Amino acid sequence: MGHRDDKYVFDGVVKLDDASFKTHNESDDDQPTKRGRGSQEQTTVLVMAKVDSKGGRPKKYKKSSAFRYVKVVVIPNSSSATMNQKLSEYATDEVIMKSDGW
Repeated sequence: MGHRDDKYVFDGVVKLDDASFKTHNESDDDQPTKRGRGSQEQTTVLVMAKVDSKGGRPKKYKKSSAFRYVKVVVIPNSSSATMNQKLSEYATDEVIMKSDGW
């Protein structure tokens, strides 16, 4: 499955966001940890989702777009330079990026 995921190249509209997942680090169990965003117990990931617009007439209470595929990559920090570097690895130059701006 991992080899198949590497074949996907994002084009068109891509939604980007970062997220943090709790992980366990055995080395510093006695040390007090920071709480919230950037905690030592969390790993930051970049989530990239390919979005295609649905054709046809828009319907009431229905979304006008649909996800095609999603890629999640572990990143060292949430800086824009890191996100742009990872996006350039998995996307074409003509990609339209949408983000929440955090």
